Amino acid sequence: MPLSGLRWWDRLSVKVTAVIILATAIGGAIFLYLVLRAQQELLMQETVSNAAFLSDTLVRSLQRHMLRNERAELVGSLQAVASQPLMAELRLFDSQGLTQYSMDAAEIGRVASTREPTCAACHTNSHRPESLTPSARSRVIAHRSGRVLATVSPIYNAPACSSAACHAHPPQQRVLGLLEVGMSLSNVDGTLASLQRRTAEVAVITVLGLAMTVIVFTRRSLVQPVQQLVGGVRRVTHGDLKEPVPVSGSGEIAELARAFNEMEAALQEVRRQRLALLDGLEQQVQDRTAALRKAQEQMVQSEKLSSLGRLAASIAHEINNPLAGILTYAKLLVRTLEEAPPDEAQRAKIIGQLKLVERETQRCTAIVRNLLDFARERELKLTQVDVNAVLGETLFLINNQVKMQNIQLQSELGDVPPIEADFGQIRQALVNILINACDAMPSGGTLHIVSRNAGGSAEVAVRDTGTGIRPEHLKKVFDPFFTTRDKGTGLGLSVVYGIVERHGGTLKIDSTPGEGTTVTITLPPAVERVGDVSGAGLSGPSHAGVTCGAYLPGPPQHP
Repeated sequence: MPLSGLRWWDRLSVKVTAVIILATAIGGAIFLYLVLRAQQELLMQETVSNAAFLSDTLVRSLQRHMLRNERAELVGSLQAVASQPLMAELRLFDSQGLTQYSMDAAEIGRVASTREPTCAACHTNSHRPESLTPSARSRVIAHRSGRVLATVSPIYNAPACSSAACHAHPPQQRVLGLLEVGMSLSNVDGTLASLQRRTAEVAVITVLGLAMTVIVFTRRSLVQPVQQLVGGVRRVTHGDLKEPVPVSGSGEIAELARAFNEMEAALQEVRRQRLALLDGLEQQVQDRTAALRKAQEQMVQSEKLSSLGRLAASIAHEINNPLAGILTYAKLLVRTLEEAPPDEAQRAKIIGQLKLVERETQRCTAIVRNLLDFARERELKLTQVDVNAVLGETLFLINNQVKMQNIQLQSELGDVPPIEADFGQIRQALVNILINACDAMPSGGTLHIVSRNAGGSAEVAVRDTGTGIRPEHLKKVFDPFFTTRDKGTGLGLSVVYGIVERHGGTLKIDSTPGEGTTVTITLPPAVERVGDVSGAGLSGPSHAGVTCGAYLPGPPQHP
């Protein structure tokens, strides 16, 4: 796939940039969060300190009014403070928790519980009021105007208060009341929001700047060198070993480019050596191929001659009978003609005897012609072949051996599609299979032959009731020169396998020791073409259809 055709999320520069930006963004986010958190805490501490200072200052101002018993001035001071823009709450409690003043008039006169947030800091944890820090005396509460920082300042019973003539508080009473000041945090929140916005803007600008920097850097230092390497690999893939990859700078990518150029130079040298070697090997391969082809042809012919010799032995008996009859009739005719000229009755008898001699002679001629045709060596010639016609001639060739070994022959020749094959080689393959089957039944048996249409292909199955093949020998039966018999070359099934394979077919053997063997040949159908199916040239008849029983083929009979 071209580099330009990569999806954008699969590009190395995008992945590197994404990883760097993601790592930077995560680290920057954590850093900015910590900075903002620290700034927020610092700002809140400053605000708490200011609120505590304001509350303590207001307490000291109120103490002066209390010493002078200036109640109206005290209330006026509280109202003046309550009118400030940032003041959200302002309450004054006496020592019993009674609300003496509040910005909310409805709260005046209410007694505060010691469990309320205002009093809890001192009463819940039993802390001394003077030991509380400003942070301990302050809390952030929700208010209708927003967040509010509420700060509590105790009003202590100073010596000036306990000795004043206007008071009746004993010196043992430490706290005379509480002042709660609630300041709005709107300014603080606004400052924090503005700070967050500015920080986010700076972060975004920083990330974008970093992304652009990383993209430019990765493109110049990573993407372009990788693209050059990819281009070099593609050139090498297409056989171009002349143009090296440009090397610039240093580092791993540059080192990789140098290694690639070294590999390209090594490949050029290997190509040169290979071409030089191939120039010398080409002629050797041609010579060896020719020798191998000749050896294979000799092996096939050797097996054919071996089969021919075995056929000739069985056919000799078949030829001997008609020759003996011909000789007998010839002597009889000579004697008859020597005694006296034949009359009409003798003449008719002599003509009948001569026709019998003619038939027997034709029979011998057919046997010899088939034997010679089988033995003839010729080149592979593919034509449309009728498998049943081949079977008919094959059965004619082995008929004498079948009769001599007392073998019952059964055939079921079905409607088989024509195949594209060499008639003679298919016949030779079937002869080898049938001879092997006969050899497996020296004391007689049944030889069953079936031809059928197997899914559009032509299939021939030969089953015998012989000794069978042992499992350890079954996988070796196609090896050249492998045989378990005292006689034979061991080439029969090897030749059959080669013939079937050259015709694009398959050969399968199923065998059970003691029960027999089934050899199945499957050959592909012929391509439709104009012309007759080849099956002529042999004396044996074609046997289409289905027959069962003793099948003893022979030459055509004439009246």
